[in-house]
Amino acid sequence: CLEQAGEKNPYVAVKSYCHGYDLMQLCNNVSGTAMQFLLFQGELPTSEQEQLFNYLMVMNCNLGARHAAVRAAMLGGAGRTEPLHYLPLGLSVLGGEEEAGQVMPAMEFIKRYHGENAEVLVKKCMPSIPAVSEMHRLVPGFGQRFGSEDLLLAQHAQAISQLPAAGVHMRWASALVTALAPHRAGWLRPGLVGACLLDLGFSSRVGGVLYQLFCAPGIAAHGLEMSSLPRTAMPFLDDSAYEIE
Repeated sequence: CLEQAGEKNPYVAVKSYCHGYDLMQLCNNVSGTAMQFLLFQGELPTSEQEQLFNYLMVMNCNLGARHAAVRAAMLGGAGRTEPLHYLPLGLSVLGGEEEAGQVMPAMEFIKRYHGENAEVLVKKCMPSIPAVSEMHRLVPGFGQRFGSEDLLLAQHAQAISQLPAAGVHMRWASALVTALAPHRAGWLRPGLVGACLLDLGFSSRVGGVLYQLFCAPGIAAHGLEMSSLPRTAMPFLDDSAYEIE
């Protein structure tokens, strides 16, 4: 960030630059997607990079009411917490080791092993995994969702693989998912996001932060929506869904 001071007051800027680009010119010429890419990468994206980065932003912008981070924001809204707190509530949950906290390990895992045969790697890892539900601890970014692969993420991965900016990391991770299929496992969201970010040139240190930014809009929107509804609108399971022993 570079600021050009005004003549009369050196503490008030008359121009602001981001990574060398005039902010006024950026406002009129680039998208919000490209601006976020610039902030974290230091350069504006190519059209192909922007397409993939934008896909990640849209894919993750609404995790849905079943997601724990969204649920936290919704509970804040239902409890009439101040609106400014909905997003911090949700992000505090999203930052757990199995969500945003898993993006960095997933990226490091993919970066380390993407030169190896994915099928052989799975055969090596599986005997060390106590249960498939714990797979993400040895194969970060991949595993099961509610006892099976995540079908929606599989569709997203297929669409992403057709984009020009999807590269070697995405291809290897896709091969890994194919090798995991017999174990009813596949993509987890941190793994899919991580593979794409590696192909876009981001370091693993940035991954979890970008993941939080991608997911933030939906978390805030669900909290705000719930704040204007009666508490009875909170989607709980019906009594018949509970089993009392």
